[in-house]
Amino acid sequence: VFVHIIFGRDFGPMKTAEDLAKTNASVENGQAEAYQDVSDSSPLSVAHQQSPRAIKALIPLGGLLLFHITGLWVDGGGPAMLGQGGSLLSWVYWRDVISAAENTHLILDYAAFFGLALALLCSQFFGSLRMPVISTCFKQGVKRAMIPFIILILAWSLKNCCDSLKTGEFLTAILVGRVPPHWFPPAVFLIASVTSFATGTSYGTMAILIPTAIPVAFALDGNTYGLITMISIGAVLDGAIFGDHCSPISDTTIMSSISSSCDLMKHVRTQLPYSLFVAGLALLFAYLPSAFGLAPGWSFVLAILVMVCFFVFLSRINRKRLI
Repeated sequence: VFVHIIFGRDFGPMKTAEDLAKTNASVENGQAEAYQDVSDSSPLSVAHQQSPRAIKALIPLGGLLLFHITGLWVDGGGPAMLGQGGSLLSWVYWRDVISAAENTHLILDYAAFFGLALALLCSQFFGSLRMPVISTCFKQGVKRAMIPFIILILAWSLKNCCDSLKTGEFLTAILVGRVPPHWFPPAVFLIASVTSFATGTSYGTMAILIPTAIPVAFALDGNTYGLITMISIGAVLDGAIFGDHCSPISDTTIMSSISSSCDLMKHVRTQLPYSLFVAGLALLFAYLPSAFGLAPGWSFVLAILVMVCFFVFLSRINRKRLI
């Protein structure tokens, strides 16, 4: 991310999207479409013309967080723990309180409705908006959220199907026991990446691979916590996170597209080349060299050099096009 920020160069579908965004256009099925401005005759034009004020967003967001934390505190027995010598400034106290909470989903629902109510009130009092405009904005927001909401439900359903079919265990069994010791950590990284991408869950991938692949790595290390075991643990964690953030059925990917008002598949297509690029660097210049005994510091140096060279190459290509 740091190298990308320094060079400021995009590539792949992201570059196309960035170029079109600069010209106030979007891409739909390969065709450029101009964004539709809010019509002056629309009730939304009033909201569109309002001057932005941070407090309009900070109050609902703060109310949501405060309600959620307070709900967890009450549900988790926070007041009782205070009477037993607990301290609000102790992280152990908050760990025990949150762990003891049993109605987390219900509390989150109530907090969301509370934040929504505050947002409606702020729109009326701080934004000077009338109820018809607020009602129209609310309906538009619900309408935009429905499709991602349905996708999220279907994604959870697909995850349950994958869990029932033991998809992760099947992918693990394909390579476990058939790979030489030094090639095992890279293989685990690939398995974790594919599993998390296919199932859309990072924690599920970790729950599958840590008890299945790590004992194999431990055995390959001669029943000691050696290099192969340590790298394999890291490979499980990295691969699980990689696939989870790229998968179109991952809740994190879906919620990211919802929060940014971006089409889900466009979000996946634009970020996937970047993720694959970094994953390829990790595989070729981190897991493979480290598994064969190369010091981790050299792996970082090699990966950074390749990354810098890649973006320098992109910069030169862009200069030639401008000329």
